[in-house]
Parts: sequence; structure tokens; C-alpha cells
Amino acid sequence: MVLDNVVLQAKAEELAVAEERARIARDVHDGFVQSLASIDVGIEVCRRLAERAPDRLERELEDVQRTVKQGYREARVYLERLRRQVPGGPDVGEAVRAVVREFRDRGDVQVDLEADVCDIPARTGVGFELLQIVREGLTNVHRHAAARRASVSVNAEDEEFLLVIKDDGRGFPTAANNSNDELPRSAAPWSIRERVDALGGTLTLRSRTGRGSELRITLPRATGT
Repeated sequence: MVLDNVVLQAKAEELAVAEERARIARDVHDGFVQSLASIDVGIEVCRRLAERAPDRLERELEDVQRTVKQGYREARVYLERLRRQVPGGPDVGEAVRAVVREFRDRGDVQVDLEADVCDIPARTGVGFELLQIVREGLTNVHRHAAARRASVSVNAEDEEFLLVIKDDGRGFPTAANNSNDELPRSAAPWSIRERVDALGGTLTLRSRTGRGSELRITLPRATGT
């Protein structure tokens, strides 16, 4: 019996490590790697602007610099997780506010925020996943929606966390309630889908061409402990 328990514990630890590695792989792909790709594109744009429109070069360089700083922050988060630091740091509400400020500073989209998850740590568990979903959702709005305004709502309810990301962008034709499997790829990156599925949550989308989009995600509170 004791040996069986030891084997089961070892298998559980191996599974936990594998799941953590999968989460880190998603984060690196849709965070840090995407930042590097944006930097690469930005440098090429700067090269062309230097020849054809030097008056626009400074603005583009500022955008590249912001992307570099964002990538640096993301890399530090991944290193902290790999080192298995003791949970702590800002709560989700504070961390989400920082992410929203980053997107506001870009100047392209005005982002409004409502956050009521102050007691949920941002470094581990469902708190970390919520934060990454917000970052990836806003990145998606910035890249694909052609929106002028967006809003983020993150709230802790009795049995679940509710995250809603809206924008007033171009939208696209879709059913009133699109499930995770049916969503257009531009509507929600695969990493968001995988995060939601892994945590046993739900993901639905409402959108109409020219009327913007609403991404609604629920995650069980039990995953936050």
C-alpha cells in the first residue's frame, strides 16, 4: 500500500510538471515569441520609413521600444515560474490594471477596466491564467479588430470567475453564441482556448460584422486554489 501511494504521488508530480511545461510553452508562444515577431516587423518598418518617411520614424521606434519592454517583462515572468518562486506579488486586479495601462499607452485603443478579484494572486493558478487571457485578448483586439475602444471586466462570483472582453471593432459574421470549437481563429488565439479548456471553463463569442465583438469566459473558482 505504501509503495502504491509513493508511485501514485510520483505520477501525480510528473503530471503536474508536464502540465506546467505545457502552460509555459503556451505563454512563450503567444507572449514572448509574439513580442519578438512584432519587434522583427517593427524593425523592418523602421528601415523603410528611414528611406521613405523619416518624419514617422520616431513614432515607430517608440512602438518597438514598448514591445521590447513588454517582452522583457514577460521573460521575467517565465523565469520566475521556472524557478518555482514562492507565490506572491500583485493580485490579479493590480496586474490586470498594469496590462490595461500598457495598451492604453499605445494610444490606438482606449481600454476601460472593471476588476473585482483583489484577493487572487497573479503569479500562480487561475490568477495567472486570467492575467494571460486578458493580455492575449487585448493583443488580439489590437492586431485584428481595428477598434477604437475596448473594455475588460474581471469579476469573482460565487462559484466562478467571469471575464468579458468587448471591442467596437470590425467584428465578423458568427452565430449569437459561438462555442470554443467553432470560433474563428482570429477571434481567440489557440492559447486562450487551451487555457479555458484546461481549467474546465467555458468560452463564448458574440459578434456581428461592423458591430464589434464580445468574448465571455468563465472559469471555476475551484481551479484558483
